[in-house]
Amino acid sequence: MKKFLVVAILALLTMACTNHLSNEEWKNQVEAKVKDWQLQSLPTITTFTLDSWSSLGERYLIIRTSPSRPYLIELNSRCPGLDFANAILTEQSTSTSLSARFDSITPGNSPGIPCQISKIYPLTKEQAKTLQALDNPPADKS
Repeated sequence: MKKFLVVAILALLTMACTNHLSNEEWKNQVEAKVKDWQLQSLPTITTFTLDSWSSLGERYLIIRTSPSRPYLIELNSRCPGLDFANAILTEQSTSTSLSARFDSITPGNSPGIPCQISKIYPLTKEQAKTLQALDNPPADKS
């Protein structure tokens, strides 16, 4: 029983020590990509229907209105719980669009705490993949 307990504790410690980006690292790396790619923000996504989404820390997320149409969403401030939420809710001023400065995202695990959208950037599929890969550095081949 003691051996099992030691193995379980070591497994938990190993999982806790993985190299995931901190929220500050996410913020810095995403901001650098926005600047490098010279992304221009949009005031609104018209004909908005949420297809899927993925978190980039607590300040950014990628939403898709279709499998081939991703957008980078920047929030006004950090949104606690966004980085490990299983679902999000959108609070929209109109049912068919998503607007910066007027609409918000709420992590499904923190209902009642809306996070206002600051900026919306259109992305290519390749840019979305690059942003999502920031948390998965290439394996060391030494």
